[in-house]
Amino acid sequence: MEWKNLKVTVERKTSFVYFIYPFLFEGNDFENLVTAIEKAHLPGRNQKIWREELFCQEDLLFNVANYLNSSDELSLNCKLWKLNEEVRDTFGLRANWQLLSPQAEIPFEFGEAGQGNKAVQLALFRIGVGFLILRTQPKSNDLKDWLNFLHYFRFLRGQQGTGVKAQRRIGLNSETQEPEFIQFFPEVAGGVEQYKNSDRCLFYELITAFLKTGSNENDSQQWWREVFVPGQMLPFFALFVNELPAGYNSYLLYKLHNFFHIGQGNHPSREDLQPDNPALLSYTKHQWFIFSLEGGGFLGVDAPQTDFFQQTLPSHLRDKYFLLFLLALHQKFTLMMLSEKVAANWRISDDVATDVEHNTKVFTNIRNQLLLFTARGYFTQVMQREHYHRCYRKWQEVFQLERLYGELNDEVREMHEYSLMQLLRRQDEAAKERDRQRQEEIRQQDEAAKVRDRQRQEEIRRQDEAAKERDRLYLLALREKEAADKQREQLYLQELRAKDEAAQKRDRQLQNTVYIVSAGLGAGGIVASTAGLITQGSSDGQVTIKLPFTSSSLHPFSLAVVLSVVSALAFGGTVWGLRKAIEWKRDKEAQKKLKAFIKLLSNKQDLLLPQQRQNLANLVIYLPQDAGELWEAIANWCKDEGGTRNILGQLAKVPKSLPGSNDSSLDKNYKKMLLDALGFPNQAHKKVEAFIRLLTARKELFSDSDWENLRQEAANWPESVQQLADAIGLWCTVEGHSQIYTELLQLQSKLPTNYLFSKDGNFKEMLVNLLNGKRS
Repeated sequence: MEWKNLKVTVERKTSFVYFIYPFLFEGNDFENLVTAIEKAHLPGRNQKIWREELFCQEDLLFNVANYLNSSDELSLNCKLWKLNEEVRDTFGLRANWQLLSPQAEIPFEFGEAGQGNKAVQLALFRIGVGFLILRTQPKSNDLKDWLNFLHYFRFLRGQQGTGVKAQRRIGLNSETQEPEFIQFFPEVAGGVEQYKNSDRCLFYELITAFLKTGSNENDSQQWWREVFVPGQMLPFFALFVNELPAGYNSYLLYKLHNFFHIGQGNHPSREDLQPDNPALLSYTKHQWFIFSLEGGGFLGVDAPQTDFFQQTLPSHLRDKYFLLFLLALHQKFTLMMLSEKVAANWRISDDVATDVEHNTKVFTNIRNQLLLFTARGYFTQVMQREHYHRCYRKWQEVFQLERLYGELNDEVREMHEYSLMQLLRRQDEAAKERDRQRQEEIRQQDEAAKVRDRQRQEEIRRQDEAAKERDRLYLLALREKEAADKQREQLYLQELRAKDEAAQKRDRQLQNTVYIVSAGLGAGGIVASTAGLITQGSSDGQVTIKLPFTSSSLHPFSLAVVLSVVSALAFGGTVWGLRKAIEWKRDKEAQKKLKAFIKLLSNKQDLLLPQQRQNLANLVIYLPQDAGELWEAIANWCKDEGGTRNILGQLAKVPKSLPGSNDSSLDKNYKKMLLDALGFPNQAHKKVEAFIRLLTARKELFSDSDWENLRQEAANWPESVQQLADAIGLWCTVEGHSQIYTELLQLQSKLPTNYLFSKDGNFKEMLVNLLNGKRS
């Protein structure tokens, strides 16, 4: 078929073209976008860019009309605006525009009759789908220009060598009176700077300028994204042509179905030319609806010149049939959007827990969106009339909406059920884990309770042990006190005994004095009797005696008295002197023997067995200080206890065998000398001795802390044996040392009463050196 020389006209009054730019946005931003679009105004001008408009409601079913034009802001599903006619010049809608293409330069205009009114519309659906709708058409009535325009104007980003340019009239030439024009491009879309490197601009810049009016002033990011072929629009047209030669109808339908330009589609297949082509829907004679995935429209050839075909039908095509196409696009892109979300958000990784949580959350949201779309936007029927319903069903068939919906519904349901099943499984596992943790927590609480019970019992046991320890310490201190009291009692008894012995000695001495005085008085009586005899022999019974070396004389009676006194004193003194001499001699002998015995004990340690030394010391300690009595008791003991060793025989040889035996300097405290020679210690010596032996032989009784504490305290203890023993006793009575105290008292009681190895040393020095030495 030859098309270049074909003269076919298009009725511009009834024909039109809509170009739809579909896009997606976040459904959660719907309210914010509506607010932003309704408030959008030009900078520096108090003119709104968009005016609210209603979708066509005529012949719509009630539920569909209510969905499109809801009066309840809370249940608002979609919104439609048209460009404010007061700002149409700002966007250049009344400028002189040309479409530049490889085929030709095609002048075109916007809106009705090129005035730019009703030229741009913006529709947003809550689900997240939007459309920018442009109404434009060539200024020419040549069919070739319309075919080229339908083909090339779809491309927004210069595909297939397309572009646009515009001019604006600035007045008349003063000489030629012809209109003058300058290069123009809307400032909101970049202005004439768009021509800087080219003779054309991209219409996409103007599309972007329209959509940017919905951007938030504080957020300049692009809020929409493309959903169709990038940089391409979908046309919807109504083409009424006249003078089309017979036989060209099927060829023209073929070109329009594929949106071919005039040079394309000249060799269609036989199937493409069949009148029952499924892409076509016959309306009346020589009139068809055309359906394709890239767009659609209506072709009328030689339409009757009646009001219906010249006015009513074109009006229905612009409003009602276009709305059917728009609703089908809305359903198609909604399903595509949800399908894209399914593909983009299904997550599988090694982190199963995160994947399950993410998938469940996302697919629950997708499922809710699908259910919302099913309930409100996926209509089986939109209009009641047959033609409208057939056309709507045809669009659903061409876009394969039923199949898309079924596949998506199955995907979402299966994935949601799988995610939910995984979530339930995870929740069940989590519940089991919580139960396990709860059981573990209960077990730990039980263990903690048992530990607390054990600790409480241990505390009670420690308190009992402490009480027992205090009782033991008290009993040990009491036992030591009783031993000390017993020793003091023994010393007291010894003192009483000594006092008794001293009193007996004084009584004996008094008795001896009485004997001596009696003897003296007896002697004096004898002398007095002699004096009486002398007086009787005188003549006058008186005798006078002249004292020698004096001139005095005594009466015989006086002389008798004097003589009796002198004789009594002389006799008593003689007797006392003799007794003292005997006692001195006896004491001297006892002292010599005691000294010899002491030297013998000091030089011959094996003279007595330890037990014999202890027995002798026990005997001596209760004897008086008198040397004679001491030696008499010792001599008797030696005969009884030490006879087997011939102690007295060895004692007789001492003056000959031991040097220094004739030393006359004797210490009168023979009792102390004897006790020292026997090695008889006091209780303080025995306590210090026993404590040192414990530190040496029973180190396991002392913990490291006890040893360190003792080492620090011992350095400050006094050197006096008695005070040192008191300090040791005080340290042992501290709580926790009862075992040491017990062992100390036991060892102290078992020590022999003589010859301790620490007796002659510096007790504190020995103790400190032992504590500072290495503890093994």
